[in-house]
Amino acid sequence: MGALAARSGSGVPNVAPAAAALMAAISEMVHAGRISQAQIMRLDMPVHEHSMEEVERVFAEVEEVWGKEVCFEKMIQHPAIAELEAKKKAERVDLEELSKEYASTVIDWVMSPFTWFFVKALRAGNGGMDEEEMFASMTAEEEGLVDEFAERAKRVFVRDQRDGIAEQCYIYFKLVRK
Repeated sequence: MGALAARSGSGVPNVAPAAAALMAAISEMVHAGRISQAQIMRLDMPVHEHSMEEVERVFAEVEEVWGKEVCFEKMIQHPAIAELEAKKKAERVDLEELSKEYASTVIDWVMSPFTWFFVKALRAGNGGMDEEEMFASMTAEEEGLVDEFAERAKRVFVRDQRDGIAEQCYIYFKLVRK
């Protein structure tokens, strides 16, 4: 069975609460003078969320060779939401701390693929970079900005998206050779 990151047919955006928190954190950092507008304008993530229509068109193009056995869309929630809900049911629970823990888990999850694009934007926005610079390790200053960005995003998530469900749409499929 294969899977592709997808755009939900229902219109529910992927990782919406986390994405909103990241964008707000970037805006805060620009307004605070921590990063420049030029740097953020260089933020270029190669992300494409496939639609079911796109996938079906591709399958139609190869139907003489491949048969479609299964193809469906499913929203997958980050497992931390179930853990959060279970912990909320305990006695003497600190809801604020639980929300901070959940925000930290979700933002760290989203930051794992996003960090490099953020660093690349910081570098490119400072006047460009050659291939050697592009693949260089993060500097201490860049690490500090990444950490600040993540911490700001976590605070924003708790403030504006408290306990928002982080979910990602996937299209699952299985093809069989004819």
